[in-house]
Amino acid sequence: MKLRHLDGEKLYYSFFYGRKAVFRRQKHLNKINVFPVADGDTGTNLAMTMHSIIEGSSHKGNIASVSRGMADAALSGSRGNSGIIFAQFVQGMSEAVQGKDILDRKDFTHAMRRAVDSAYKAIARPVEGTILTVMRAWSNALENLHEKKDDFVELIHESLEAARHALRETPKMMKVLKDANVVDAGAEGFVTFLEGMAHFIRHQEKPEILSKAVHIEEAQDVHVLKPDEEIRFRYCTEMMVEGSGIIADEVMRSIEGFGDSLVAVGGGKRIKIHIHTNSPAGVVTALMRFGTVVKQKIEDMVRQNQVAHHRKSGIALVTDSSCDLPLEILDRYQIHVVPLNIHFGEKQFLDKLSIEPRNFYQMLKTEPEFPKTSQPPPGVFADLYLHLACHYHSIVSIHLSGGLSGTINSVRLGAEQVPNVKIAVIDSKNLSASLGLMVLRVAEAIASGKRYEDVVSLAHSLPEKSKILVGVPTLKSFIRGGRLSPMKGVIARALNLKPIISIDAEGKAELFGKAFSKRKNLDKILKIVGRMHHERPIQRYAVGHTSAESEAMAFVKRLERILGKSPEYITPVSPVIGAHAGPGALCVSTMTD
Repeated sequence: MKLRHLDGEKLYYSFFYGRKAVFRRQKHLNKINVFPVADGDTGTNLAMTMHSIIEGSSHKGNIASVSRGMADAALSGSRGNSGIIFAQFVQGMSEAVQGKDILDRKDFTHAMRRAVDSAYKAIARPVEGTILTVMRAWSNALENLHEKKDDFVELIHESLEAARHALRETPKMMKVLKDANVVDAGAEGFVTFLEGMAHFIRHQEKPEILSKAVHIEEAQDVHVLKPDEEIRFRYCTEMMVEGSGIIADEVMRSIEGFGDSLVAVGGGKRIKIHIHTNSPAGVVTALMRFGTVVKQKIEDMVRQNQVAHHRKSGIALVTDSSCDLPLEILDRYQIHVVPLNIHFGEKQFLDKLSIEPRNFYQMLKTEPEFPKTSQPPPGVFADLYLHLACHYHSIVSIHLSGGLSGTINSVRLGAEQVPNVKIAVIDSKNLSASLGLMVLRVAEAIASGKRYEDVVSLAHSLPEKSKILVGVPTLKSFIRGGRLSPMKGVIARALNLKPIISIDAEGKAELFGKAFSKRKNLDKILKIVGRMHHERPIQRYAVGHTSAESEAMAFVKRLERILGKSPEYITPVSPVIGAHAGPGALCVSTMTD
């Protein structure tokens, strides 16, 4: 069946079948993913990007309107390095066909050239041997063939061979591919997409149900790669900037020094950024001058690599960012951390990732609105559990007290979405460094080889053995955050009240003591700790602070004299917790046998 023109409906259906083909090869693409880092998610990112295009656009309309809808959906739903490059490819294609109802072979060839050029321009440092190389080889073949072929069937079929040849050549262009004996995953994903497109062009079979879920076939028998190459930039960072008059080149110049694999899609009112960086918070700060930063997604590629290739146990340990543990401990025990959300008005942040304590406390002083905090939706936990279930036989998930936050409810709902996987959800009835000590104790048990049931039993026993005492130097944040009425606040300030806050047996905040100066506040905490240690020996403790490192160090010296031992760690407190304690607060968390 010859096809001499491409209209909006046929363009949409060709992408539909392209998506279907990529979904079928998703696991295989993940397995051969070694560039730019071996994080095993290229297949997933491409599949979900294409899924967003299909679900977020319509087959109805002319070629211009259909492609515009696809480009908008691609911008919003793109994921990962290859996914965002593909989104920019679609953006360039859409720009090239505006004002047209249908495309002939010449128009189509021109649109694909524009699409490839657009994809190249979206990348700060284009690398050959990737999806870009295959895109360009295919586009060159279209230019050489479009006047020689009678219809789209022959044009797409023969140009596809050029793309396949370019794919086979990718290991010759990058040593990392040659060493791993694989082709580039993103490049193979694009060829797979073209194969799906070619299938529709040849047979022109309309799908019966456009939104029908696509079956994910098992991956081919491909060896699991175990690369040991160091990951220079830890966080795969994606975010959208919304504003006006945004110029992609200016945005890229402002953040290219923060890392590599920089891709920018869009411009004008919206632009989407992808970058591998060690400082997501620095990237966000730089982007804020162009508009409001929204839809942040930050993935820890070091932890992904550990999960895929260097797991230390069959039990995964999960917590949230209110758990205050140093990164060194999190890495040592391969603990997975889900960030909570912080909002300063329209400004959105991921706790400890896109906002750091230093910047947070500066904003706490200068922003007109007091920050709001919120838990991630259940789907975030469900997605993580699904990923972990591919690599672990069971999961232990320990979280911020249900008496203080709805996080534990999201965790439970997320776990319910993942049937047939052993997931223990633990309400810590605690927070901050106290939650940190609990997670550390469970991590040690997992590392020692204890059975899943014994680890869960241990986790359930820890809340009653844990205690946190927080010395709050000022009630300003409690009043601004609505935790203390203004009138009570006026009275408390007049009395110079410095409360000591703790957590009761139900996991709710309680007033544990008070003093009338910061020094007396800390003195009282030390007396309480000493009495606790006398009644039931404290086996370990940790100290947290909110922008008060020097005070914390001095406080630790006094604690060491009382307890006869050093703390497990000293750490800044999560901004989610620090929002209410305010700057200058100190806490000590203890654990008994």
